[in-house]
Parts: sequence; C-alpha cells; structure tokens
Amino acid sequence: MELIRGLFRSDFMPHGHCFFWRPDILWLNVGSDLLIVLAYFSIPLALVAFVCRRPRVTFGFLFWMFGAFIFLCGTTHLVEIWTVWSGVYHVQGLVKFATAAVSLATAAMLWPVIPKALPLPMPGELEATNRDLNREIIRREQVEMELRRVLSELEDRVHSRTADLEQANLALKREVAERERAEERFRRAVDSSPNGMLMTDAKGAIVLVNEAVERIFGYKSGELVGAPIEVLIPERLRAQHPSHRALFQREPTTRRMGAGRDLFGLRKDGSEFPVEIGLSPTRTDEGAFVLSVVTDITEQKRSQQLIEEKARELASSNRELDEFARVVSHDLKAPLRGITSLATWITDDCAAILPNESREHLEQLVERAQRMSDLIDGILHHSRLGRMNRELSVVDAHGIAAEVINSLEPPEGVRVRIAGRLPVVVYDRTQLVQVFQNLVENAIQHLGKPTGEIVVSCHEEPDRFELAVHDDGVGIEARHFERIFKIFQTLENRSRRARRGWVSPS
Repeated sequence: MELIRGLFRSDFMPHGHCFFWRPDILWLNVGSDLLIVLAYFSIPLALVAFVCRRPRVTFGFLFWMFGAFIFLCGTTHLVEIWTVWSGVYHVQGLVKFATAAVSLATAAMLWPVIPKALPLPMPGELEATNRDLNREIIRREQVEMELRRVLSELEDRVHSRTADLEQANLALKREVAERERAEERFRRAVDSSPNGMLMTDAKGAIVLVNEAVERIFGYKSGELVGAPIEVLIPERLRAQHPSHRALFQREPTTRRMGAGRDLFGLRKDGSEFPVEIGLSPTRTDEGAFVLSVVTDITEQKRSQQLIEEKARELASSNRELDEFARVVSHDLKAPLRGITSLATWITDDCAAILPNESREHLEQLVERAQRMSDLIDGILHHSRLGRMNRELSVVDAHGIAAEVINSLEPPEGVRVRIAGRLPVVVYDRTQLVQVFQNLVENAIQHLGKPTGEIVVSCHEEPDRFELAVHDDGVGIEARHFERIFKIFQTLENRSRRARRGWVSPS
C-alpha cells in the first residue's frame, strides 16, 4: 500500500506551472488531450466490436493488440491532463512504460503477419474472380445450347445417312446379277461410311466388316470374319440373341433393331457401349444375308443425360421460383393495404380542409395501390402455388386501357391513344390490366426513336375479337420470335395441366 501511495504522491511541480497557468495555453493543451483521449478510447471499442461480430476474421489477434495499444496511448494523454494539476509523474511513467511494452509487442507480432497478409486477395481481385465465374456460367450455358443444337443435327444426320444406306442396299439388290461389280461398289460404300457396317449369313457368322467396325469394336478384319455375331454382344445379353436373330429371319424387313429398348456392343477389351443398329436383309445366289449398320451413340447418350440433368435442375428452379413468388406477393400486399387505409383515412377525415387537387392525388394513390395489389395477385396467379383459375367478370376493356394510358408518362414526342371503342368483355380484370400495362410500357421503352405513336385497337370477327397494341418503332427481328413466345407456350401448358388436375393448387 505504501508503494501504491508513493506512486500517486504528488512530489513534483504540476505541469501547469510550465504553462504559467495561462488559461489559453492550459485549456488548449488540456482540450486537445481530452479530444485525443476520446478518439483513442473509441477506436479500441470499434475494433473490439468488429472482432466480436466477426469471430473468424483473419489475423483477429492483431485487432486486439492494436486495440490495447491505442487504448494505452489514450491513457497517456489522460495522465497528461492529470499532471497539469497534480505531478503524478510516477504514474505517467508507468503508463508510458506499459504503452511502450504493448507497442513493441504489437510491432513484433505485425512484421511476421505482413508476408501472410500480402497474398490475401484485394476486393478488386475478388470482383474480377466473380466476373470470371459469371462469364464461365454464361459460357457453359452457351455450350449447353450448342450441345442441344449438335444433338439435333446428329439425329438428322443419322436419319439421313440411314436413308442413304437403305437406298444403297436397294441398289445392290437391283444389281445382284453383276456379283463382282456389286461387291466392289458395296465395299466402297461400306468402307467410306462413318458408321460400322457388317454382314452376317443365315447362321449368324460374320462374312464382311468395314473399317468403321474395326475402329468401333477394336478388332482387325481378319479376327471378325467367320466369327459368330455374338462375339460383339455383351455376355449378359448373348444368350437371348439367337432367338432374336431367328425371329428376324422369319420376317426379314429393313428396320431398326431393338426398338423400345437399349442396345449395347462389346469391344475387344471387354468394355460395353450403347449402340443403334439398323438391319437390312439381302438375298444373293449364295443365300440370305443381313446387313447391320452399327452406330456408336456413347456421346449422344452422354449429351442426352446432360440435357435431362439440366431439365431436372430447371424444374427444381421453377419450383423455387413459384415459392418465391408466393412469399414475396403475400409480403408486399401488407404495406399496400396500409397505404390504402392511410390514404382513405386522410381523404375521409380531412375532406373539408383538403384542396380538390390533393383529394384527386389521394384518390389516384388509392387506385394505384389497388392496381399494385392486383398485379401482385397476378404474380400469385402465374405461380404454381397460387390460384389456378381466373376470376372472370364483366370488364370494360376501353376503360381499363384508358386507365393504364393515363397512369403512364410517355416521353415528349410519343403519343399513346385508343383507336375506336374497345368492347366490354368477360375476363380477369387484373390480368387484362397487366396485359395492357406490359404491352404499352414495352412499346414506350423499346420504340427505338424519339417520336412515334402507340395505338390500342380492337379487331372484331363474328365469333371472336382481338385486342392489339401497335407502334411504329423499329420492331423485332424474326429470329427472336420463337424465343419471345416460348414462355407464353410454357405458361399455357402449365395452365392446361392445372385445369386437368395435373398440378396441385396447394
């Protein structure tokens, strides 16, 4: 206790004597030290709060060391204020010593961290990485589209080449009398074919193969000629093949083999792979033969599997989107009801003091809030989890179109008008408002020039009528039509399934 009392004993002249107790000098230094103390004490609090909220922050211990170091720096300035009136320089020295010790410890810990911190990515690098990832996603989507296109072309080529081969086979039958010439032509045809072609006799022995068969199955021509066709069939399917071959020989017609089931071939190395096989019977002086056209469809199967996986992912994404639309729609309607109630209350309670213009603005606010609520109901309607049936009523299409046009603000030089009188229809009012609003807004936004005219019109026929929105803008290229209207076909198909009970309304 004597030691502690000695530390706080004021045996020295206070620091205020150095300022000659002049108020201007004294309070300038005391005020500056006080502001430094406040700043130095707040900084550690901010660092501690940050580390507590981000417990996994990198090099978090340095935040604690810097907080302690800055806190002690603030304490030295606080003691400076104390020594102005009391010469407790022992305490001041101890505080400075503690500050020096923590400062050295912080510096000692900081230098080894610098090499570890330098490789950490900068925010700009992270943004660049994100951009690269987005570009990769776009690239993969493009590759997927290209795979679909290639698959379609491949199927067309297979059908086309199969037809060509059938024509070639018919030509061979017509020229069967000229054996050597026909055989030479046949050899040239099969060797130049990208598909595997082999011929078997009535007993199932291989009598002819082309180079594609050698490449596909991994055999040499001499290894296959004379061997039974079953050597190219997996063992698990081999026992069934003679009965299939006998069935074909009873009704030998040109057709695909194994329609409705998957076929597999067996390579020399023992590996299996999916194939498509076309069969064509041929009769010569030596007897009946069967020409088989074998196509390795490994890549086609792989592409088909990839497309199916993407389709499943898309279906899952659609379900999530439906749920999101339902939740967001319900959450948005609550504040809209509050806006409508507040505007109605102001109109009813303050009608006597409100100018006419203000009352009109409040009425417009209520109308637009209601329109927004109707649009939200439209979102729920198109969601699979929302309402599946339209709420039909008698609505004035002309009044709805006028209401939508009045709510829009087209740029100067763009005119929006209604041609003639639109009819009264039985339809879902919310959907009709949304259709008019979407079409007119789209025409305004994509007119493609500073001036122009947008016209809403109706074309009537004996058993139907057509509402249309025309503009004199730049238009849409024909190559985009299919992509634009594909979504409407999807929505219509979904609506039909819902009406037939294929989609649960819950």
